Amino acid sequence: MNKETISDKQGKALVILFIIGISIIYESGIKAKKDICIAITSSLILAFLLATMYARITYIFSNKSLFDICEIRKKDYQKNR
Repeated sequence: MNKETISDKQGKALVILFIIGISIIYESGIKAKKDICIAITSSLILAFLLATMYARITYIFSNKSLFDICEIRKKDYQKNR
């Protein structure tokens, strides 16, 4: 079984992207004032939908990375033009 780890650089990038994402949610909540729960709920729903789409794509193209999948779709698109 392969043991996969992330590097320090990838870990820092994950933390930075998490902080940016949370700040966007809170900023929209501040603009919404009393409706902050609606802003957070809608952002969670959208994040769940994106994660579900990504999971489905990786299920369809098993053993391929996201970059490989994009390359396959690019070749199919160019072939059908």
